[in-house]
Amino acid sequence: MSLSAWSNSSFRIIGELWGEFFGLEEDTREAVSFDVGEMLIVTEKKNKIDEWINISINGRTYAHAVKKKKT
Repeated sequence: MSLSAWSNSSFRIIGELWGEFFGLEEDTREAVSFDVGEMLIVTEKKNKIDEWINISINGRTYAHAVKKKKT
């Protein structure tokens, strides 16, 4: 995700595509690293989340993978 969009509200919007946004993982919240953003959501989706979404920022569109973290 573009650093200009790296925010709690952006992750909330993305998380709500699959359920209720619960919060950000600590490293994401504290901006320790920008290679992966992790969030917690509550969802009734039974299938694995493994999708691509497009995010538009300042007239440019970026494709991003959204996946369930392997546990």
